[in-house]
Amino acid sequence: MVSRLFFRVGKKISVNKKASIFFDNFFISKDKDGYISINTFKYIPDSEFKPTEKFINLEKQRLIRLSKADLLSELQSKYKEIKRIKDQYKYLSFHDSLTGLYSRRYFENELERLNSNFDRFKPLTIVVIDINGLKRVNDNLGHSKGDLLIKEVAKILESFVRKSDILARIGGDEFCAIFPKTKYDCVFARRKEIEKKIAKYNNDSNNELKISVPIGISTSSIQDKGNIFDLYKESDKLMYKNKQKKCKRLSSTKNLT
Repeated sequence: MVSRLFFRVGKKISVNKKASIFFDNFFISKDKDGYISINTFKYIPDSEFKPTEKFINLEKQRLIRLSKADLLSELQSKYKEIKRIKDQYKYLSFHDSLTGLYSRRYFENELERLNSNFDRFKPLTIVVIDINGLKRVNDNLGHSKGDLLIKEVAKILESFVRKSDILARIGGDEFCAIFPKTKYDCVFARRKEIEKKIAKYNNDSNNELKISVPIGISTSSIQDKGNIFDLYKESDKLMYKNKQKKCKRLSSTKNLT
């Protein structure tokens, strides 16, 4: 005996072929109106089984439940994968791949956000840091050594910022830190600590590379006018002044020797 069940289950129900385990043959079709139909065939000896209306209804419900469960499971899996890719893309777009610090894109977004309500975050201090001699390291020792130098500097700088601060790598050899609601004296004290940590690093004979970083610091107090972009430019100029002083000092030392 061949038992044939035919279900017309609707337009939006996706049926997984796992349901075929209940039957010897299993076919899915869609008519011109877009309705999905299920044709199933079960070969059953007459002496063993005679299908009843209850059996037909139970098998129909089982098929539909199986279809919905599989569909839900697949949707959940796809959603998790899309969310994972989206989160990964967001992380990569806002973080520097070498150091793990914030990227220039994130830094510029934060400048815009902070500037939109600048007075609220005052006193606000911006620090610009540059790595001296990075090009020389890349040219003479290779980019792998240059990357190592960048990561060592990033590690030192990261140890002196709070969660509320913003530290970003904004160029090949340039970093910038934003300290909302932080006075100049507080940041200057951190600068001294950074210089001590760099000196300790340079005195370690195990460290082949030596770190030299000119730093520029500017603060906008509550009374100050102007915007955050002007403050950043001022810090950048001070950094370059300090860079030139260090270069002149180094040049004078070489001439003496």
